[in-house]
Amino acid sequence: MRMPIIFLLACSLLLALEHSPHQGGVAVVELSGFKQKPKLFYRAKEAKVIYQDGVYYGVIGIGLDAKAGSRHILAVNSELKRDYYFDIYEKEYEKEYITLKSNKHVSLSAKNLKRHRGERAKTFKLLNSYTHLHNIELEFIAPVDGRISSPFGKKRYFNSRPRAPHKGIDIAAAEGTPVVASEDGTISIAEEFFFNGNTLYIDHSEGVVSMYCHLHKLFVKSGDRVKKGDIIGSVGKTGRATGAHLHFSIFLNQEAVDPALFIQSYAK
Repeated sequence: MRMPIIFLLACSLLLALEHSPHQGGVAVVELSGFKQKPKLFYRAKEAKVIYQDGVYYGVIGIGLDAKAGSRHILAVNSELKRDYYFDIYEKEYEKEYITLKSNKHVSLSAKNLKRHRGERAKTFKLLNSYTHLHNIELEFIAPVDGRISSPFGKKRYFNSRPRAPHKGIDIAAAEGTPVVASEDGTISIAEEFFFNGNTLYIDHSEGVVSMYCHLHKLFVKSGDRVKKGDIIGSVGKTGRATGAHLHFSIFLNQEAVDPALFIQSYAK
């Protein structure tokens, strides 16, 4: 028998984070009846739980490739075990055509393909980890002042060739503009990547990760703990970039979700 569920409304105190259960969005589900923090499982993987005003809420990231339909989540602690359900809705994103001066980042050489696969494996390992180093409430701040030059979710074509959709937002700013940590966390990766250029990943714990790409300089290293607002790098145009900007992503339970859902200044 299905338990009735209660979705968190946008006017609640939980960061004004709306229940946005579309592809690339976030489902926010009230976990009624729990007096102690439960563990939450979605697709057999643990997801973020937040405590707000005497109630626990599950916050679940929805992938861009998720199919529409009903989804099951399980909340459990030593005292209680409950099933909840929410529906995923389709969302249509725009297309974007980008021209690069070189095909280096379009048709990869064997050497660069091997490098990219190694970087992707490292990223996959990070996103599949579930740490408890921090206890954040998803109160993200803008990592840089600037204009949104490319929103989340666009279907991208580089030199007319289709590639993966845009799993973040691009924020145009002058090269050298300071970039700050959007939330408390631990630097898990601080490296130069083939596509992303100088890149930082911050592990905020409980399956929440943020990513900062194309940086000019990195001011932190792997293992450093940072606080919200700490300067961690500067805007650049390294990697596959046509101009100076910051590519910024937020991941929940391994899925890239729209950062504009969390940061009011980036909302449309």
